[in-house]
Amino acid sequence: MNVKSGRALVTGGAQGLGRAVCEALLSRGCKVCCADVNSAKGQRTVEELQKSYGESNCIFVKCDVSSSEEFEEAYLKAKQTFGDLNILVNNAGVTQENKAVDINLNGVIYGCNIASKYMGKNNGGDGGAVVNVGSVAGLEPFTLSIYSATKAGVVMFTRCHGVSEVVII
Repeated sequence: MNVKSGRALVTGGAQGLGRAVCEALLSRGCKVCCADVNSAKGQRTVEELQKSYGESNCIFVKCDVSSSEEFEEAYLKAKQTFGDLNILVNNAGVTQENKAVDINLNGVIYGCNIASKYMGKNNGGDGGAVVNVGSVAGLEPFTLSIYSATKAGVVMFTRCHGVSEVVII
């Protein structure tokens, strides 16, 4: 895939690893939709990124990945702005026990289903790449057991899809 023609949606893009992914993609010539549940932080992040990479190359869309409907709306907003997307980074994640399953695991599943629907060659799309962000906590026991279980679920879900469709970092 030629990253210079990339059009990406990054969940949890307002801070931390997600923000770093947004910036890395932008620095390589991609257009990026930074999706995050935190509107204030997301808007600030995008304003800062736009100063370096141009206003037309980065947008913010509020998105709670635990809602498949809201996730799809964010995806469609990014698609409307940039054209067909060819990169999805499922990065959003939390450690809170009462939200971890919905965000860390279900959010990844929703994202993969949405990417398949719109990017999948078997659905008329042009293909692309999906990156599911796991954690070492999904490979080894970790003190936050529910977080660890959700990240182990991300790892196994990704492995079940095979490396030709989904990549884990």
